[in-house]
Amino acid sequence: MTPEHVAVIYVDRPEGDAGTRFLPLRIDQRGEILDVWPGGFFDERDEELFR
Repeated sequence: MTPEHVAVIYVDRPEGDAGTRFLPLRIDQRGEILDVWPGGFFDERDEELFR
């Protein structure tokens, strides 16, 4: 499977906004996310990695 076969979509509903936002995140050949993570995305994992 290559990155072209996978879609990672972050779904957000900003406060005060009536709509929903879909933000595609690119991944590399190893499955690592290339883009900056949206606020709140993987916060728990950050705490595990950077304590």
